[in-house]
Amino acid sequence: MNNILRIENVNKSFSNQKVLKNVSINFSNKGLIAILGKSGSGKSTLLNLIAGVDNDYEGNIYFDNRLVKSFSSNEKEYYRLKNLGYVFQNFMLMDLENVFNNVYFPLNVISNTSIYEKKRRVKDLLNLVHLKHKSNQKINTLSGGEKQRVAIARSLVNNPDIILCDEPTGALDEKNSNEIMNILKTISQNTLVIVVSHDVSLVKQYADKIIHIENGEITKIEEENNLVSNNKLALFSYKVSNKKPSIPLSFIFSHIKEIISSKKIRTFITTLVTSIGLLGVGASMMLTSSISKEIKNAFSSVVDANKIVMKNKNSDKNLYGNVFSASLNEINQIRSKFPHYINDYGVNYLNNFETYFLDDNEFYISSTQFKIPISNLSARSINDYLHFEEISNKTIYPSTPIIMEDEQILLGLNTKTMFEICFSLSISRTFEALGQYILSKNLTISLYVRNSNWQYEDEQIFNVVGVFDNADNVIAHKSNVFNEITFEDHMRLPTTDNMLVRQYPWTLSKVYYVKTKNTEEFLDSILLDKNFNEYVFDRANHENYKGICKGVGECNSNRVLIYHIEKESINISSVEEIISSNNKLESYLICNDKGYSLYSNSLTMGFSDNFYISDNKETIDDLINFELKNKNKTIKMPDNAIVGSALKSALGGLTFSSNLKGAILKKGNIPKNINEIAISSNVADKLLLTVGDKLNFGTIINYNESSPIDSDYYIGDIKIVGIIKDKSPTLYHNKLWTISFFRDKLGISMFSLLPRSVLISTDKDNVNNAINYLNKNFREFSFSSPSKEIGESIDETLDYVIFILLIFSLFSLVISILLIINVTYLTISENSKDILLFRYLGISDFNIIKMFTFTSIIMGLLGYLIMVFELIMFSFVFKLVLSKIFYSSLSLSISLTPFLVTFLIVLTLSSLIGLFVSVFFVKSKKIKAYL
Repeated sequence: MNNILRIENVNKSFSNQKVLKNVSINFSNKGLIAILGKSGSGKSTLLNLIAGVDNDYEGNIYFDNRLVKSFSSNEKEYYRLKNLGYVFQNFMLMDLENVFNNVYFPLNVISNTSIYEKKRRVKDLLNLVHLKHKSNQKINTLSGGEKQRVAIARSLVNNPDIILCDEPTGALDEKNSNEIMNILKTISQNTLVIVVSHDVSLVKQYADKIIHIENGEITKIEEENNLVSNNKLALFSYKVSNKKPSIPLSFIFSHIKEIISSKKIRTFITTLVTSIGLLGVGASMMLTSSISKEIKNAFSSVVDANKIVMKNKNSDKNLYGNVFSASLNEINQIRSKFPHYINDYGVNYLNNFETYFLDDNEFYISSTQFKIPISNLSARSINDYLHFEEISNKTIYPSTPIIMEDEQILLGLNTKTMFEICFSLSISRTFEALGQYILSKNLTISLYVRNSNWQYEDEQIFNVVGVFDNADNVIAHKSNVFNEITFEDHMRLPTTDNMLVRQYPWTLSKVYYVKTKNTEEFLDSILLDKNFNEYVFDRANHENYKGICKGVGECNSNRVLIYHIEKESINISSVEEIISSNNKLESYLICNDKGYSLYSNSLTMGFSDNFYISDNKETIDDLINFELKNKNKTIKMPDNAIVGSALKSALGGLTFSSNLKGAILKKGNIPKNINEIAISSNVADKLLLTVGDKLNFGTIINYNESSPIDSDYYIGDIKIVGIIKDKSPTLYHNKLWTISFFRDKLGISMFSLLPRSVLISTDKDNVNNAINYLNKNFREFSFSSPSKEIGESIDETLDYVIFILLIFSLFSLVISILLIINVTYLTISENSKDILLFRYLGISDFNIIKMFTFTSIIMGLLGYLIMVFELIMFSFVFKLVLSKIFYSSLSLSISLTPFLVTFLIVLTLSSLIGLFVSVFFVKSKKIKAYL
């Protein structure tokens, strides 16, 4: 029978010192062979030569008649994996794995036998070494004897021809040593077991042959006649894979999991820093792609890409400078040009008469023995007196006077005041009786005023020539300058036509007005007339006519105050001229301060104040009340209401459009006056409204910070006459609606509605050409595309953010790379025993490098997964912040590009780091020296 292993004349030296000298040994195919000698005698070196780990020697070693030295690298690895088994003094186990995986590993590398059969083999071996009950226990929790038994089970798993044992009992006590030797003795019945030891008494009990080595030379060979155990080890037959032996990916990933689990804190820090580095790159890409696009899209819903903003070159100045009353001569010229609109003219004084005469300001009956006060009559009543034609439908008692002198007046009284006066005069409590009293007796009333700060007091006496029934106590006269004669001629109060400057506190600010027919039509017409660009026509409202217009909103008065101003606002007549000059300019929308506004350099557009619409008046009441009480709180809108403002338009709020020409009318007609409106199909569907229904609306006009309950607000309704196909919540009317509706319906002063900017519509593809044309031909104005400016502004801002993020990410990536390099190196260093074990087991350097490269990749990918979460949160938080800053609604759609690019970056970096570090480490002299 051939000897499976032969050693012939082997000499081995280290640094010119011979460790083995002419060693020749013939080993039988089975049996327990002991090699005895002191430390340094060359015993372990001889095992390394047999294993083919060290090939730098003289002589020959034959395995199965083949020269081991002549094996190729692959053949040596296969030889160690298939034909050799190892039992080491320091156990050489994978401490992070459990008992089962340590034994299973070599078989799993080389065999393609079924998983069931391989696992059965492992269980049998664990049963042999009495460790079946500890199959799932980690190696680092076992005792020394248990670890050595695991090593023996592993050495047997591939049915090797030779088992090499290097001091297998050196670290064990006597009991465990005997148990291990008993197992090895059993194994030697079928297999050649070579045991290196220095324990003479122990090996003499179990060895079949003892070879003594001293100073590298065989000094003696003893044959022993030890009894053999009756236990026999069953042979295991398995299929060897045709493929080159390779560590299975399942083991690699499982082993990496154990490595990571053993260093949780270090792994967490590494992956966190890696994720932060990747976050900078991902966030930069997110900003340049999806977020940038979404911001632009959000604003495009408010300011379309086909809109051009028109402004005065001096748009940063106030909309007007000095304000003067139009002169009487100018009033007469206007009357002559619009005789079909204007009836007459008059005078109004803009002073606050409620505080003007601070100490006394009252009317009383002065023709009787006792002064009888008349409630709710004051100097204000003189200023806001009614012209005779304004009471033409009233019955005057005792009769209508044909002419009236300056000191004569008509007195309008409510029923309560009439009762009080009649009672004081001891007459019947009727207007007829009071009229008869006037006819038969002289009824005079006096206005007494006093302001001690000015040392001024005066009393004016008026003859009452008639009374009439009226809701409020008022004074009427046939003269159109009754108040002017009273204040200036009789009371000798100074006046000025400069509305912004008064020489004395008691100076009256005087302005002329005209009384009009078809007031709304007149005011709209005058806006379009370029001959009156230097004037402001301000309709009577609760600010300039407190006596006539009692509250906010529509005022029945047909008085229009006319001012001559230094205007910086845009003239509508100029806009009309611009639109008519180019057939590609379609329509325009007027923006001002209190109607419909552009904000933040044209970034947002919408109603100047919260504008609520609903199908229900009570809902509007509730919303207005909530806003008055909670001005700075977010209002939760009910399902049957929509709110619009410049700050909410991008959030899907209510907007306005004057583009009636391009609108698709689904039902009804185009609105013709301020009491009519067209709504989008979106509004109709949401509020369940149709043509003919009333649309309830409300808005706070002036908020009083100190006393919110005294704020000016308006709640009303308007008739729906048309429904226009539109998916956004929009109101439709003509191009002047943003002035006329707020002026005539809500009673807002024209000074607050002067056009600050105009939004001109054109074809989207024509925007740039149109801007060039307009800036060239109308140089007194500036024209720009808010959509384009928004895009450029966003890009410019994001460029700075991206630059900072890139610098940050570059720094973080460098730190991450250094950290991954360091951690990969530490991981390999900490598992260097595994590398030595893998080499003894016949695992190639390629597979070892592959495993640690995968470790680096997995750690990088863990950082990537954290980065994915961070990037999603960054996107969410960034969009949330932008939504609050710009009041824009930004969707949470996320581009996959940043995630894909960062994935490729981390995959590439971690692969290269793992590859270079593991190659450097595995091929380093440190490992070779250790071997």
